[in-house]
Amino acid sequence: MLRFTLLLAATLVACGSPGRNDGGNPMNESAGETAMTADAGKTQDATYDLPGYAVYGEDGRLWVFRDGSQAHESFLEKGEPAKRVTLVAAGPDGKTLYGSDTQVLKGYTDAYAYRLPGFAVFGTEERLWVFKLGSKDLEEYLTKGEPAKRVTLVGAGPDGKTLYGSEKEEMESYAKSMQYRTHGFAVIEDDGRLWVFRTGSEGLASYLEKGEPAKRVSLIGIGPDGTTLYGDDKEHMHDFANTWKHRREGFIVVGDEGRLWVFREGSRHYDDFVASGEPAKSVTRVGAGPDGLTVRGAEEAVVEDFVAPHLYAQPGFIVVSDDGRLWIFRRGSSNYQMFRAKGEPAKRVTRVGAGPNGKTIMAVDQEVLDDFMAGEKYGSAGFVVIGDEGRLWVFKAGSKSYAEFLEHGEPAKRVTLVGQGPDGKTLFGADIADLRAYIASAPIQ
Repeated sequence: MLRFTLLLAATLVACGSPGRNDGGNPMNESAGETAMTADAGKTQDATYDLPGYAVYGEDGRLWVFRDGSQAHESFLEKGEPAKRVTLVAAGPDGKTLYGSDTQVLKGYTDAYAYRLPGFAVFGTEERLWVFKLGSKDLEEYLTKGEPAKRVTLVGAGPDGKTLYGSEKEEMESYAKSMQYRTHGFAVIEDDGRLWVFRTGSEGLASYLEKGEPAKRVSLIGIGPDGTTLYGDDKEHMHDFANTWKHRREGFIVVGDEGRLWVFREGSRHYDDFVASGEPAKSVTRVGAGPDGLTVRGAEEAVVEDFVAPHLYAQPGFIVVSDDGRLWIFRRGSSNYQMFRAKGEPAKRVTRVGAGPNGKTIMAVDQEVLDDFMAGEKYGSAGFVVIGDEGRLWVFKAGSKSYAEFLEHGEPAKRVTLVGQGPDGKTLFGADIADLRAYIASAPIQ
């Protein structure tokens, strides 16, 4: 088992992406219990400090140097290095960075973005140096710029970055841990086990210091891809599992006491949540989220956009809520992939107030909207009804034939009842008895 030792006094915060200090990937190992001052107004900033770097705050900006460098010494002595470079809004929380070397500043932004509890990370071009905190190899890197032994893992790091280090096992542990970084939680892969702690918790501090929390619990098969989770608090581990399972592009999702908090990416409301544990104002939708979870947030529109795909889901379709309107795509269609990549398509059809609960619905063509609403209109308890080019596919809910349809687009056997469905619709299915049972139970139009 890897044993992690605190090299530095740790202030554990979280990280999502470059320029954010939030609950995505929980880590900030802060050097020094007391701030050092270069001159008036420049104070060493423990919030943004990282191993191997010296970071000073000044009027909302950050000065960044490699710790012990000549430029750092000049800064401490004179309050300014001989040469100054600036990266506007490139740092954590969108802060502007000052320093004497562009590569050092860029390396710092990578190191901050990809930090992880128990590890020291250094950015350099498209690579990351990774060491276990407290290791002899880290000390050699800081003093000599290179450890005695170097291992390279090409493209194995976050965002496809190449990893450099001295111990393959430690580097692989870092890479696997980064795959599971999640807002509000510290996740560490160690010897095949996935350890999960709430950011800033006593359990995390104990694990980093001793390699094991004071109390250990495990939850079999509830983690990503059915992994077993280890930690010190079952509720926190369940909250992580919900956070991971229901994460979604464009949203920050945090599991908390069996509920989901949701915020728009980059929202100041999430920063308030991190700072105080709850935004000043909140909206709650009881049981409206995925798996019947209660969803909370600071903005009603954001909560509505998050829950809409679950409230208005129809088999065979993808629903995306955008400012209260619903975009509808066929599952597996190239139009949906283009929408994700480029935003709104050049051509679209809109029906104002014609969707479920009076929602405005939009799609790339009218047929998609007709088929989507057919499932809403002709649905019946115990059956799955899917509109397809004006006809209806009908299956018993949970049946093997429905699973085959989802996987292959067609069941192994198909039967057809022409014009015998509601409103004279033609019915497709896998079992004649199921189709007749549906006709008997279907809503009369």
